[in-house]
Amino acid sequence: MLKKLLTLATAASALIFSSCKDYKTNENGLRYKILADSAGPTAQDGGEALIHFQIENHQDSIIESTFKRNAPIPIQIKKIEEFKGGLVEGLLLLSKGDSAVFMISADSIFKGQPTLPPGVFKGRDLKFTVKVISLRSKEESEKEKVKMEEEYMKRREGMTAQIASDTIVIVNYLKSKKIKYSKNISGVYYSITSKGKGAKIAMGDSLKVNYVGKFLDGRQFDAGKEFPFVQGMSQVIPGWHMGIGELSRGDKATLFIPSPLGYGEQGAGTIPANTILVFDIEIPENK
Repeated sequence: MLKKLLTLATAASALIFSSCKDYKTNENGLRYKILADSAGPTAQDGGEALIHFQIENHQDSIIESTFKRNAPIPIQIKKIEEFKGGLVEGLLLLSKGDSAVFMISADSIFKGQPTLPPGVFKGRDLKFTVKVISLRSKEESEKEKVKMEEEYMKRREGMTAQIASDTIVIVNYLKSKKIKYSKNISGVYYSITSKGKGAKIAMGDSLKVNYVGKFLDGRQFDAGKEFPFVQGMSQVIPGWHMGIGELSRGDKATLFIPSPLGYGEQGAGTIPANTILVFDIEIPENK
C-alpha cells in the first residue's frame, strides 16, 4: 500500500512539474504559455489590440468570456510602472493571430480594493486565455483617435445647428398654442400640466412611467403604461433623461425634445430622421 501511495505521489508531482514547465516567467514574474504563434510584428506600447479573452479562477470556473458572446473588445496597450507582471506585458509578446495563457495574481489586479469580485480569491492566480484578433501600432492608434475626435466635433457642430433649428420650430409651436413652458439647460422644453406632491426625480430613481409619444402635428407613434425606468441609467433617448430630471413624482407633463436629443439623423422605425418628439408623461407618486 505504501509503495502504491508513493508511486501515485511521484506521478502527481511529475504532472505538476510538467505543467509548470510549460509556462515561462518574465523578469516581472508574469507566467505565460504561448498556444499559437503567428508571424508578424508584436503589439506596441501605446498601441491597441482587439482581443478575445476568458478569465478563470483556480477552480477552473469561468468568470468572464468574450468567446461565449462572440464579442472581442479593444484594449489600450500602455505599460503602467506600478503594475508589473500584468496583462499588458503579456500582450506585448503577441502578434495578430496569436493566442496565449497568462497567470496573473488576483492580489495585484485588485490591489487596494476592499472586496474582491465573486469567484476571485485572495492569494490565488487568475488564468487569462487571450486570442489577438488585430493590432494597431501606436501611430495607427493616434491617427484613429484624431479621426474619431474630428468626427465627434463634426457631429457636435451638426447637433448644435439642428438643435437651434428645432428650437425655433418648438418655440413657435408653443407660442401659437399658448402653452406655458420651461426649458432646461440641455435644450428640452417641458410643460407641467398637473403638479404632483412627491419628491423631485433624482439620478438613480426607479420609476414606472405612463407615456404617449407623438409628433409635433399630434400623430401618435408610441405609448406605454407603467414603463420601468431608472433616471440617468435606462437605455432611452437622452431627451427623456433630461426632461424627466426636471419633474417630480406625481407630475403630469409634456416634453418637447429636439431631434438630436431624440433619434437624431438616424431616425428609428416609423420616426423619420431629424424629427422633433413630443411625450406626454405621467409619473405616479408611489411607483
